[in-house]
Amino acid sequence: RTGRARVPVVAMTASVLEAHRKASIAAGMDGFASKPVDWFALSHEIARVLGLQPVGALAATQKAATAQVLNRAAGTQRWGGSADEHQLALCRFDADHAHSMDDLAALHDCGDAAGLQAQAHRVRGVAANLGLEQLAATLADIEKQAGELARLANPAAGPDGRPALPALAALLARYAGELQQALEAVRAQPCPVRVPVPSAAPVAAFDAVAVREAGAALQHSLTRGALDDAALVRLARVLHGHVPPAALAPVQMAIDDFDFTLAETRLATLLDTVLHTDTETTS
Repeated sequence: RTGRARVPVVAMTASVLEAHRKASIAAGMDGFASKPVDWFALSHEIARVLGLQPVGALAATQKAATAQVLNRAAGTQRWGGSADEHQLALCRFDADHAHSMDDLAALHDCGDAAGLQAQAHRVRGVAANLGLEQLAATLADIEKQAGELARLANPAAGPDGRPALPALAALLARYAGELQQALEAVRAQPCPVRVPVPSAAPVAAFDAVAVREAGAALQHSLTRGALDDAALVRLARVLHGHVPPAALAPVQMAIDDFDFTLAETRLATLLDTVLHTDTETTS
C-alpha cells in the first residue's frame, strides 16, 4: 500500500519438524531457518529467498559433509570466542545431560512419544549450541520420529502390551554411542576453575577442621540463597593440593546457574568424599 517493495521474511525456530516448516510457509513466511544460528545455512537461505547466488568466500565455506563429535571452533565462536567459557558450558552439559540416554530410553520404553519429542528437543538445543554436532543431528532425528508418532492416536503395542516405538530403537542405540564419544571429548579438557587460587601457592598439610569450617561457611550462605565468593575462595585454598584443580567446578557451575540447592548437594558430596578419603588415609 505504501508503494514500497515487500520485505521477505525468514522464519527462525528451534523446531526441526516438517510440519512447523510448512506452517510457517502457510503463515506467509518466505524462508525457514533453524536454531542455533548457523551463518552458512542462514545466509544461503536469505540468498535463496532473494534469488541470489552464493559467490566468493561464502561459497568456499562449505561445511564438512560429516558432522563432528565436538566442533570446538564453532562452539567457542558461539560463546563469545572464549574457549574457557565454552569448556565450562561443556562441563555443564556433562553434569546435566550425561544420563540423557537413560531419560530418553525411559520415555521410549513407556511409549511416551510426546515426552520423548520434548526431551530430545531440549537436549538437542543445548548440544547444537555447544558444537556437539553428531548428538544434535541424531537428537533431531529422534525428535522428528517421536513427533510423528505423537500425532498417532493409538501407537502399536509391543509384546508386553506397552506402546511400541520401533522406529526409534536404532536412533536411540546410535545416540548412546555418540553420547559416550561426546562425553569423552568434553572430558579431554579440564573444567575451568574460576576460584582464584595461585598455582604457585604452597601446599599446606591437610587440615580437616579448616575444611569443615570453610565448607560450613559456604553451605550456610547457600542455604540462605546468598552468594559468598569469600567462602568459596577460602574452601578452595584449604583444599588446594589435596583435590584435583577442577573438583570445585560442579559447585561453581551450580552457583553460576543460581541453583543453590544443587550447589549444596554437590558441596556435601565433595566434602564427604574429601573427608572420608582423609579418614581412610590417616587410620
